[in-house]
Amino acid sequence: MIVAPRVGPTFGTSAWLLLVLSSVQSLLAAGLIGLRAYDARKSNRGWRWDLILAIFATIIGFVLQCVCGIVACLNGLGTPQNELSPEQVGLTLLWSWIGVILGLFSLAIGKLAIIAMYIYITREAARKERFFLWLMGSIAVLACVLQSTFILTECTPTSKLWFLDLPGKCPGKELSVKFAYFSGAFSAFTDLVLVVYPISIVMRFQCSRSTKISICAVMAGGLLPFATSVGRTCSVRVFDQVQNQTERYVVLFLWGITEQWLIIILGSLPPLRSYFAKWFNIHDPDTSSTLGLTGNNGAGEAVLDDDKSDWRLSYKEGDCISPTVYQISASSETKGILSDGCVTESKADTEFTQFYLQQVTKEFSDDLDKLRSAPDFKDSSVKMIVQALQQGRSCFDKDDRVRIGKARLDRAEGER
Repeated sequence: MIVAPRVGPTFGTSAWLLLVLSSVQSLLAAGLIGLRAYDARKSNRGWRWDLILAIFATIIGFVLQCVCGIVACLNGLGTPQNELSPEQVGLTLLWSWIGVILGLFSLAIGKLAIIAMYIYITREAARKERFFLWLMGSIAVLACVLQSTFILTECTPTSKLWFLDLPGKCPGKELSVKFAYFSGAFSAFTDLVLVVYPISIVMRFQCSRSTKISICAVMAGGLLPFATSVGRTCSVRVFDQVQNQTERYVVLFLWGITEQWLIIILGSLPPLRSYFAKWFNIHDPDTSSTLGLTGNNGAGEAVLDDDKSDWRLSYKEGDCISPTVYQISASSETKGILSDGCVTESKADTEFTQFYLQQVTKEFSDDLDKLRSAPDFKDSSVKMIVQALQQGRSCFDKDDRVRIGKARLDRAEGER
């Protein structure tokens, strides 16, 4: 039986609040994930693991939302226990516990998605840095599995966990509650790390101060999941209470579901930054592909796109180097190859050459990712490709090179 015969009232006030808030959050998360999937398909960059994991987390979250949440509320979640029949209480707790386990997995997978995104962005980072990310993700998954195991083995028989009147004992309840405190505390810790870590990444980017501030502001939104995780941990004490579980569990579920959806929502904002920049009519060139995850092509003359940023250069139609999405990260080996053999004819021309090599380095990083995805690609071809890209400097006539170089020198002089 899914829904018990109605004896007492269902859908208490707190249950309505839970459903409304979680529905708004779930629809927002689904919209962002759908936009990410559309972007991945349209740009032909492929479906990376951070997107795949985010989709799985969203699917599990919707099962929790549309099945466990609604069915539990129909049976009496949010209603005082003394107003419900024993059958209503049992089914309410049954679907609530199923929802708890699904929520744990959705939350863990959502955090893995963010960690996978950071690992992709920092693929040139030190081994210790990447190991820390892997370790944090592994512990999050392990904590989820252990917490689910402790819940299911808490009582003998297992069904006594939700049918409270059944004969039996719950010797594992104390261990389950204590581990829930640890799991909640570690979840809060990971939420905090997911806020602080990207800020350290952004500080190493070669981008304008405004872009750094905007990225940090977006990622600082991770303090919201941190706050909800703290609230969820503080609410774990309701597991120790035998009386009125059907009403008191709502607070715990509200914290947990909110944390779960916020992780998915905030983890989807950085990859979609170029879309938000377009919608809100932000013309800073840095908005294109800030984290090397999304971007769009441009067209125009060979001039600086913006007097605040050196990031992007547009080209006339027909030039041998087409504007493309670029990655902010590039290996030191690639930069070294690109820096060899710079031609210096004048101070302005030298300035243009430095700008051109900086731009090609960023563009080539993303192109290299696409090339490496080909089954017949060999790493030994990288140097030959780089040398070919380096010759692209000749696509610009001397007048253009001097004009752009002088503009950059004048701006640098003015900033002094």
